[in-house]
Amino acid sequence: MPEIKTSILINAPVKTVWSVFTDFQNYNTWNPLIPQIDCHKSIGSTVKVKLNTNGITLPIVAKITDFTLNKRFAWGGPDYLIMNLIGNAEHYFEFQDLNGTQCMFTHGEAFKGGIPRLLWPIISRLETSYAEMNEALKRTAEASTT
Repeated sequence: MPEIKTSILINAPVKTVWSVFTDFQNYNTWNPLIPQIDCHKSIGSTVKVKLNTNGITLPIVAKITDFTLNKRFAWGGPDYLIMNLIGNAEHYFEFQDLNGTQCMFTHGEAFKGGIPRLLWPIISRLETSYAEMNEALKRTAEASTT
């Protein structure tokens, strides 16, 4: 299964990183990849995202598949048999507390089905945009701890 996976060490407590990350109303002030997100913070609810990558804005509508406080946020879909064969994905964000003062933030997307495999040369370019978002989260979270 093709996957994009990026990680960054953030010098801030996991609770701080999670707080900055889940403050969706302020995404437009720091997040270059996702300047807008609208959702209820609960599994199964709809999430609407504007994704900016490589000069293109993509509207995405999906379902929240995980929302575990200070640990993981993910969305994906659609999750039914025909789309699993054709193509779908789960976009995820993971937060690992390292020592009470640092957080390992992992940001990725796992793809299923034939279409993502065919489009992998294009899809894989997203990795740069994911890393840019990670850096922006790092700057914002670290600045909020000083």
